[in-house]
Amino acid sequence: MGDLLFFVAVSSLLLHEMDAIDKREWRLLFVLRKLPGEGALRWFIWLHLPLFVALLALVAAGPSSTTRWVEGGVDTFLIVHAGLHERLSAAGDHSFANRFSRSTIWAAAGFAAAHLVYLAS
Repeated sequence: MGDLLFFVAVSSLLLHEMDAIDKREWRLLFVLRKLPGEGALRWFIWLHLPLFVALLALVAAGPSSTTRWVEGGVDTFLIVHAGLHERLSAAGDHSFANRFSRSTIWAAAGFAAAHLVYLAS
């Protein structure tokens, strides 16, 4: 059950990241927003490769205390990430204000929260 919660949370993040390309999320990132459009897009996409490789490698290593810490860290990030998107939305950035975008962000956070509860039990 715990693995399923985590996998759905991370899969929801992957959906969000696909949506983020459409919404040009790199404009929200300090370093990338200074680059020209096409360059920023490519950097945004390529920078996800080491992040996802590291995540998959750490989680695929199998059950261990390290894996639990990594999963807990990812869960925490997903919850904070949703809060940041809410804050940006309240500040006037409405690029992720549509129902689909919000559902991917909040699905990731909700499943992450459920997974954290599972880890704590």
